[in-house]
Amino acid sequence: MNRYIWSVGLLLAVAPFGNLGTAAAQGVTTAAVTGRISDESGAPVALAEVLLINASTGERHSVRARDDGTYSFEHTSVGGPYSLTARALGFEPKTSTAFSVALGQRFVLDLALKRAAVQVSGITVSAESDPLTSPSRTGASTFLSDRAIHRLPTLNRSFTDFMSTAPQIVGRSVAGQNDRFNNIQIDGGSNNDIFNLGSTNGTPGGSMNARPLNIEAVKEYQIQIAPFDVRQGGFVGGLVNAVTKSGENVFHGSAFGYFQNQRYVGRDTAGIKAPVAKYDQEQYGFSIGGPIIQDRLHFFASGDFRHDARPFASSVQLGSSGDTTGVGITAARFDSVRNILKTTYGFDPGGFDAPTIPNPETNLFGKLSYELGTNSHVEVSGTYVNADRVVLGHSYRTNYTSSSSNLRDGYILSNSGYDFTDHTRTVRGKWTALIANRYSNEMILGYSTISDVRALPNRVPLILVSGNSTGSYVAAGAERFSQANTLDQRVIEFTDNVTFTRGQHQLTVGTHNEFFHFRNVFFPASIGIWNFASPDSLRLGLPNQFFRALPTTQRPDGPIADFSVKQFGFYAEDRFSPAHNLTLTTGLRLDIPYQPSPTFNPTLDTIAFPALGGKGVNTGSFPSGNILWSPRLGFNYDVTGDRQTVVRGGVGIFSGRPPYVWLSNAYGNTGQEQQTIYCNTGATVPVFTMDPNNQPTSCLSGAPSAGRPSVVYFDSDFKFPQALKVAIGADQQLGWGVLGTIDFLYTKSINQFFLQDVNLVGLQGSSAGESGRPLYGTIPAVIATATPVVTARVTGTYADVIRNSNRSGDRSTSLTVQVQKRFGEGIEFSASYTYTHVLDLRSFTSDITSSNYVFGVLDGTVTSPNLRTSSFDRPHKVTLSGTVDAPLDTRFSLTYNGLSGTPFTYVVNGDINADGFSGNDAVYVPRSATDISGLSAAQFATLDAYINGEPCLRENRGRILPRNSCRNPWQNIFNARLSKVVPTIGGQSVEITADMLNVLNFLDSRWGLIRVSGQNEETNLLRLVGYDAVNQRGIYANNILNGAPKNQVTLNALGSRWVFQLGARYTF
Repeated sequence: MNRYIWSVGLLLAVAPFGNLGTAAAQGVTTAAVTGRISDESGAPVALAEVLLINASTGERHSVRARDDGTYSFEHTSVGGPYSLTARALGFEPKTSTAFSVALGQRFVLDLALKRAAVQVSGITVSAESDPLTSPSRTGASTFLSDRAIHRLPTLNRSFTDFMSTAPQIVGRSVAGQNDRFNNIQIDGGSNNDIFNLGSTNGTPGGSMNARPLNIEAVKEYQIQIAPFDVRQGGFVGGLVNAVTKSGENVFHGSAFGYFQNQRYVGRDTAGIKAPVAKYDQEQYGFSIGGPIIQDRLHFFASGDFRHDARPFASSVQLGSSGDTTGVGITAARFDSVRNILKTTYGFDPGGFDAPTIPNPETNLFGKLSYELGTNSHVEVSGTYVNADRVVLGHSYRTNYTSSSSNLRDGYILSNSGYDFTDHTRTVRGKWTALIANRYSNEMILGYSTISDVRALPNRVPLILVSGNSTGSYVAAGAERFSQANTLDQRVIEFTDNVTFTRGQHQLTVGTHNEFFHFRNVFFPASIGIWNFASPDSLRLGLPNQFFRALPTTQRPDGPIADFSVKQFGFYAEDRFSPAHNLTLTTGLRLDIPYQPSPTFNPTLDTIAFPALGGKGVNTGSFPSGNILWSPRLGFNYDVTGDRQTVVRGGVGIFSGRPPYVWLSNAYGNTGQEQQTIYCNTGATVPVFTMDPNNQPTSCLSGAPSAGRPSVVYFDSDFKFPQALKVAIGADQQLGWGVLGTIDFLYTKSINQFFLQDVNLVGLQGSSAGESGRPLYGTIPAVIATATPVVTARVTGTYADVIRNSNRSGDRSTSLTVQVQKRFGEGIEFSASYTYTHVLDLRSFTSDITSSNYVFGVLDGTVTSPNLRTSSFDRPHKVTLSGTVDAPLDTRFSLTYNGLSGTPFTYVVNGDINADGFSGNDAVYVPRSATDISGLSAAQFATLDAYINGEPCLRENRGRILPRNSCRNPWQNIFNARLSKVVPTIGGQSVEITADMLNVLNFLDSRWGLIRVSGQNEETNLLRLVGYDAVNQRGIYANNILNGAPKNQVTLNALGSRWVFQLGARYTF
């Protein structure tokens, strides 16, 4: 395979040196200017000299027109103003008016030269073009200019804030695809969190609310849903492609400051007054750019600094008046636990009140641009980001003593939890050149390091103390999943694209190569977890449970995933026009990832698993060198010949990186990395100690409940995610600069992740009393510690053995109708409606493989799940955004997103199908009191009333609830900005701004609330307590939302309250 890679690379390297014509195609970080030089009769003017100059930087490009009069400039920097001049012997020179180009645009400019016996001063022609109607546009896309970025309302000043203005995007999900399957590029280099933890939203430092790039540095960016240019890769969802500002021949810059605090925030949500500490956010910074050498060397730098301290938000929060629904713990009990830990054990875990969460950030950017000469341009840029955030959690769990896996979370006191820190450093370089007047080359290099560390404010074991209500408990000390948790990433990229022409064909060959290194230390519970039945037990040092994870002799360092990935990409593309108003783009891309194999577990290899046809599991077998082929075809048809009516679209395959956190699970879960001890009876629980360096390594007398390791492995023929996309769209000029657009997109997965627990023996029966629910084990009449649910396992040495393979059933459709106007006559706006329908076999929303398995509702059997509504399905979205110049030098801007709520499923709290996982089985909805076991008449009346009030339950009586058939309420998100521009001296100005988040809540406190019944995909409705063998169904107790109200509002969350921000920005 290595020989194959080098052969392809050599082919791409030598291909340009044939007898070929002049280059022509915009780059991935630039634009293109193309057209035709003719005489007054329309005949081509061959070999005319065409000169393109950027007046602001001195950037110069020069080519000769081809025999048919056509010319093109590759890799023109975004922006302007540009002027184009054509000269030829026997003709008067002609120069265009000034124009600008947008990212990815193919700016078309034809010039007709007038014959003359003598050269005279040039003639000027007007030039204008809209990137929305560019011939390079095929699939749906959204453009955001520097003007729009600085005018639209934002409280975070991150360029990714504006992704929601794209009609097809909800949150970070593009057209219903998993939000981890996107690619974010800055100046041609990937700017993703490649490991892609869910909390990061796909950006480095996202878990700490770090911004990948401050908006002072953003020149322009576009969101591509389905670009059929094969140079664009690394995504199955969507592409966010941004370019940064450069210095110019004139010094320009800015200084800004924005602030918010608790005086500019609406009253607390849901009418509940929880004690909230001071809220304060200040953002300030600068930008400056200018010449070092006029027309040759320029610089640009920007800095954005954030001081942020905001209230902790939770739907489980003890109020000043006492116990709040869903807490189950009184203030007196909280205070008792805190005082015992302070006076007896010597550390302060903090209080129960909602603390202020600090979240500072430093964000710096710098860039140098150098004109080596005509047609040759070099850029070097870098970013420096530091961010920090304290993380807490307040949760309410039931039956938390039932297993070691539930020794977690709780109501975490304010000086516990963990401190999350991110350091991101990035350096990029780009060189564009036209070589020998025929080969256009774009080379991009990138290097990034990302370091995320969870630091513990108190390095002590996790202490859990039961609350006043069953299922509630106070948590203090080291959070379970942060006791050893660090992540370091190193990313190196190399891209090179060569473009040239042969006849009417514009050809591009290129390569994109990525080299990653990951080191993920993830060792939950490695310090230990102690559980106490009461504050008195804590005072006396008498725990009733102890759990700890320990390294093994085979892996004394524990479950550390330390591995490297190499991915080579090669592609070739042909752009041609069989007719003057039709542009076709055909291309083929192949990506080849290589990664090392995890440790081989010989024990698993000798076990005959029925799900594998009697074969064993080879944890050392790993997908490597599996080629991902991505053919694509795109078209752009100018129906009227004047860009008034355009039909465009394409079909192709898109290959993306997986979230490497999913692959890392295989390196740390071969069954050999760790062993656990769980001591849960009085005779086995060891002597309590707070010393983190002297925690027990075994239980006392009696046999401990030894933990069985989970295993994660991949099929050797597993392939990274791929999807087929079919797009068709049309653009119609409606007059007054308004463009009407309709876009349809169909996406079908080709290689999607599929999980299966192969350690199940298989179907053991079914529950006839619950629509034939499959059973993979046995459920006792009464579930207790001595009589648990028993899963039929192939081997008892291991718990779940999760196989990662591919399936291809997921699909989505999206239809968008939109009207928009680029800035002109003091106004810019966009209005759209999008309908989306997304189906999948499993929605992957977690980082850990077993969590993806258990947090995805099982609908069907483990081997053949049903295609159901995806967790990313948001059927309806209305999007409005716009900015307008108002009288008295004022500006008004707004963004509005109205969208369907998130889907969810009511589930059973327990393992009703006995597959070894609790909480991932949808409820059977009873038709009447005789259709369910375990509930009294009064209890059923409560359940029945709830079912009648919830349409998804009411409509599914007598059957198992289909996955994600329930939906949270509609959401309205309306933000606005009003600003006043105050001129100063020499054309400089100060803009005073007022931003408001959640304008609807400001108008009426009942509006703009984010109400939720179901969190994530699963919401408990019934609790399994046993099995009715006569009626072949579960025996249940009511568990309706743990007593919390339906459509509850998260307390202290800024998203459900209006927030006001004042600021000023000085520009020169």
